[in-house]
Amino acid sequence: MAAADPSNSGWQRDLSISYGNLGNVAIARGKLEDAAAAYKAALKIGKDLTAADPSNSGWQRELSISYGNLGDVAVARGKLEDAAAAYKAALKIGKELTAADPSNSGWQRDLSISYGNLGDVAVSRGKLEDAAAAYEAGLKIGKELTAADPSNRGWKLDLSISYNRLGNVAVARGKLEDAAAAYETALKIGKELAAADPSNRGWQRDLSVSYGKLGDVAVARDKLEDAAAAYEAALKISKELAAADPSNSGWQGDLSVSYNRLGDVAVARGKLEDAAAVYEAGLKIRKELTAADPSNSGWQRDLWVSYWKLASLAEQQKKDDKAFGYWVQALDVLSGIEKRGLHISIEDRQCLETLRQKAGASH
Repeated sequence: MAAADPSNSGWQRDLSISYGNLGNVAIARGKLEDAAAAYKAALKIGKDLTAADPSNSGWQRELSISYGNLGDVAVARGKLEDAAAAYKAALKIGKELTAADPSNSGWQRDLSISYGNLGDVAVSRGKLEDAAAAYEAGLKIGKELTAADPSNRGWKLDLSISYNRLGNVAVARGKLEDAAAAYETALKIGKELAAADPSNRGWQRDLSVSYGKLGDVAVARDKLEDAAAAYEAALKISKELAAADPSNSGWQGDLSVSYNRLGDVAVARGKLEDAAAVYEAGLKIRKELTAADPSNSGWQRDLWVSYWKLASLAEQQKKDDKAFGYWVQALDVLSGIEKRGLHISIEDRQCLETLRQKAGASH
């Protein structure tokens, strides 16, 4: 139809949407080159439509979405310069749209998303100052949106994400006080969201993640009591989520992480028996996860790490026989990953050699 009447903008737009849908399907199937080709076809149509009618804000916004889609695919393909270029093009359109209609909250949010995307790419490229600047710009918009409509939970969620991103960058830049402040603000918003809808498990999990981030920063600042308190709060939420849906492997994994973090802090505080107890609790979950899905290399890695932590702890406690048993079990899991030909990082290969020495193995 579009070929039969190229001047019909409605049909051209429909064709662009079809290409966009094809791109989405290709992404879901992991066919990133096909997705990029589809999104580029949609972009070409969008450019033609906006060139024919520059005043049509709808065409402009759809063009911005096409650029955003191309940016997402470029990120997935590891083409970060291409991603940055696409996101900048989307940002440029977003700025023009919001300047033309500052009261349009949807376009304001689109602009905030573009800043967030640019910030993420800047982080991946190691450009932390650029990332912080982009996140700050997105945060400013988020603050304005929530101030204009405090009851809008979507705006609040976006705002908490912005604070978390800024916290992450601050950690990467070694600005731990700034990171703690950002994470605390995200936590405050998360508490409000979780309190407003206690049945929303996604928000409960976000709250748990915020506690975990605060705990990590407290560890880095050597505030071990604060870290333990934050990790305990995260653990409490993780327990509730895991109990509400025992079949959810993601939440079970979160629970095991909470136990491990508490164990690490207990070790640092010299509370070795407490550390052993929580490490064992985490190990139990990881055994169950790997038994349920033996092909999951992530669960396998978590499992040998748990054995490693328990072995190291047993050595500190002068429990050499117990430590040896854990070293052997860690070696069995990690060497099994190697034998199946699964990916092992350079760091993990170094650990494998250490395990062979610790376990007195030749394999």
